[in-house]
Amino acid sequence: MTPRKRTTPHSGPSELAAPFRTSEDLFRLMVENVKDYAIFMLDAGGRVATWNAGAERIKGYSAKEIIGQHFSRFYPPEDVQARKPERELQVAAAEGQWAEEGWRVRKDGSRFWASVVITALRSADGELLGFGKVTRDVTQRHEMERALRETEQRFHLIVEGAKDYALLMLDPAGRVVSWNAGAERLKGYRAEEIMGQHFSRFYPPEDVQAGKAERALQQAVAEGRWEDEGWRVRKDGSRFWANVIMTALHDAEGTPLGFAKLTRDLTERRRVEAVHRQNEERLRLMVDSVKDYAIIMLDREGRVIHWNAGAERTHGHRAEEILGRHFSRFYPPEDVAQGKPEWQLERAAREGQLEDEGWRVRKDGSRFWANVVITSIHDAQRVLVGFAKVTRDATERRRAEAEIRRQKGFTEQLINSSTDGILAFDRESRYTLWSEGMARISGVTAEEVMGRPALEVFPFFKDTGEDKHYVAALAGQKVTAEGGRYSVREPADHTVLEAQYSPLVGENGQIVGGLAIVRDVTERKRVEEDLARSNAELEKFSYSVSHDLRGPLRAIDGFARALHEDYGSVLNGDGQRLLGVIRDNAQ
Repeated sequence: MTPRKRTTPHSGPSELAAPFRTSEDLFRLMVENVKDYAIFMLDAGGRVATWNAGAERIKGYSAKEIIGQHFSRFYPPEDVQARKPERELQVAAAEGQWAEEGWRVRKDGSRFWASVVITALRSADGELLGFGKVTRDVTQRHEMERALRETEQRFHLIVEGAKDYALLMLDPAGRVVSWNAGAERLKGYRAEEIMGQHFSRFYPPEDVQAGKAERALQQAVAEGRWEDEGWRVRKDGSRFWANVIMTALHDAEGTPLGFAKLTRDLTERRRVEAVHRQNEERLRLMVDSVKDYAIIMLDREGRVIHWNAGAERTHGHRAEEILGRHFSRFYPPEDVAQGKPEWQLERAAREGQLEDEGWRVRKDGSRFWANVVITSIHDAQRVLVGFAKVTRDATERRRAEAEIRRQKGFTEQLINSSTDGILAFDRESRYTLWSEGMARISGVTAEEVMGRPALEVFPFFKDTGEDKHYVAALAGQKVTAEGGRYSVREPADHTVLEAQYSPLVGENGQIVGGLAIVRDVTERKRVEEDLARSNAELEKFSYSVSHDLRGPLRAIDGFARALHEDYGSVLNGDGQRLLGVIRDNAQ
C-alpha cells in the first residue's frame, strides 16, 4: 500500500491545550452525529482520547471499552508486529499528516478496508498535543475496484490473446482505433497498417459500392447492435465468410464513443454446413427412392412426419394419406389393444433402439411379417425429438425359413432313420452332427459329443489310428477303414465296424469339415466268411467228383469212338448227332 502524505503541519488553536478542555464541547457537537466516519482523538502516545458514534459503528467498540487503549489494536497482527502504527504516528508528527488505505480489524476480529487520515495537532508554539484520526470503511468500494481491475485485466488479456476472433474498436466515423492479434491473423493487417483506416476496406467492392458498411453503422447506432454474415476481404484480397457483430458504445451521458466490432471466420463452418446440406439432400433422395424398405420418421408421440416410396410400397398408403397419422395403424388390432406400439416407443426412447419381428397390417387389411427397427433421435442437448422407423417385409424370408426348417427336419429324420451311424466334424475335429445311429453304435448321445473334439470324446483314437482318418478327410481325401472302434466301452470280440470318411466342401469350394458313415458290418463279415467256406467245400467236392468220373467217361468215349468207326456209316443223321454229343461230354 502506498500512503498518501500531506507535508503541511497542522496548527490548532491555543484552546486545544491542557488537553482539549475548552474545545471538547465544540468537538463533540461537530462529530457526535457523524456515523459514516470514525472520528476520534489520540494523545501524543497513540492512546484513544475521544470516540464518536461513527467509530463505534465501524470498529465495534463502545467509548467505555476503548478510551485509553492504544490505537494499534485496530491493526492486523502482522502490522502490529511490524510496528506500523508507531511509524504512522512518527510520519504524521514529522510531516503533519499521514494518509493511507489498508486493512483494519474490528472488535469481533473481522477485517475491513479502511481509508485513514492521521493529522498531527499542535499548540500555537508547536508543541505536539496529539492526533486527529479519521477512518472510513471503504471495503465495498475496494472490492468493486478490485473486481473492476480484474475484469479489465481479464478483458485486456482476452482481447489481446484471442486469435480466433477479430476484436477491434471503431470511432464514430468507422475508423479503426484498436486492433488485436485475432484481427491481424484473420484480416492480415498489422496494427500500424490499419489504425485510422475506415473499416469499409474489409468489405468486397460490390458491398462498398452498395453502401453496406455505412448502413451497418447507421443500424448499430439506431438499434444499439448490428449482426451480419457475409463475405469479407483480407489484406491479400482473398475472401472469407464472416460472422460480424457491431455494438454501439456510449458514455454515461449517452454521447457516442464509437463501436465495438467482433468478427469471426466461419468459412470452414459454412463449407461443412454446405457439405452437410448436400449429404442431407442426397440422403433424403436415397431414402425417398428406396423401395424395399419402409423408412419412416415419427414425432415424439408416434405420428408420421416423413414417408418414403418403400413405405408406400410396403404399407400401401400414399404420403398424403398417412402424414400426421399415428403409426399404430400399422399394427394388428390385438397388438393395438395390448398397447404394443406405445411400449415399443417407450423402450426405444429408453434404450436407444428396438428391433422386433411380427405381423403388420397394410392399407387393404392384409397382413405381412415384418422386421422392424425403431431408433430414437435426439438433438444436440440429448432431448428426444422423434424416431426413425425402418420396416422390411420379411414374409417371403419367413416362409423360406419355415421351408428350410421343414427340410432340415426331414433330413434329420432321414439321417436318424438310418441304421448306419452318421457324423460330421468341423476343421478342429469338433462334432457338428451325431445321428441316432451313432448313438446306438457308440453308446454316446449327441448331447455328450456335440461341439467337443474327437480326441476328447474318444482318446483311444490315437492308439487305433482313427484320428488319422479325420486328418485325411480334412485334407480332401476319401478313406474307407475297417476294424475301427467308436464305443467308449470295450466292444465284443466279434463286432466289426467299417467307416467311410470324406471331406465336407462349403459354398466357396473350401473344405469346412468332414463327414463319416460308420456301419456295423459284423453280420456281413459273418455271411462273407460262411460263403467263403461254402465255396471252398464246393470246389473240393467238384474236384472229387471230377476225379472219380474221369475213368468211366474215358471208357464211354472209347466205346462211342469204336461205335462211330464200326457203324458210323449206317447211322442216320440223328444217330450221328447224338453220338457226337456223347463223345463231347465224355472228354
